[in-house]
Amino acid sequence: MNTEKIAEYLENYPALMRVIKKAELTDADLLKLGEFLTGADGKNPKAAYDTFIRYLTHAVPAKTGNNITQFNEIMEDMMKLGDKLTEAEKLAQIRQGSAFKGSMFESFAKMHVQQFQGKVFQRVRFKAGGVLDLATETRSGDFFIEATGELWDFKNSMKVELDQLGDYVKVLGHTAPNMKKPVTSIHYLFPSKAMAESAEKAQHIKSLGASVHYIDPTGVMRLL
Repeated sequence: MNTEKIAEYLENYPALMRVIKKAELTDADLLKLGEFLTGADGKNPKAAYDTFIRYLTHAVPAKTGNNITQFNEIMEDMMKLGDKLTEAEKLAQIRQGSAFKGSMFESFAKMHVQQFQGKVFQRVRFKAGGVLDLATETRSGDFFIEATGELWDFKNSMKVELDQLGDYVKVLGHTAPNMKKPVTSIHYLFPSKAMAESAEKAQHIKSLGASVHYIDPTGVMRLL
């Protein structure tokens, strides 16, 4: 691999190194990165970096197993900021950390939530027009289970975008071009009960007919 950009990122974003250490990833774990390599990773530092990040989003939840408490502790530690950072550096690390923990929670949910085992997640995209009046020109959903019509949003954040929620509700009963069956239900999943209960507009989510779920300390998904 061309590790130039990876080394630069680990130096500029030490929180990621804390994740590696707190998850207790070993040299043997990192050797498995070889299974993710692409042809471009030896020449292109950006490609190698993307592969490295993609591997970590799978490796960390794989290492924690369904121990959501340990997983949440790792994510909380990753979001801690150094005292000597400028405001610009803090904002940059918050953005990076938020994106990274979101991706890792998605991997955790797909790996360890029993209700998702054997389910096929499909990315769907709806386009505004006709009777479908969306807040944006298109609205995507990453986790649609066509067999049941469930559209899921995995949130490792207490912030819920109302435009997104409104559009999710509007697509109920509709199909996107790559779908055979319509959306029949909307679901949000959070990594803890406290986060689900404290989530911005959580009650509003439920009032619109969407359901709110969380993962309890035993690793079981519960309905709020």
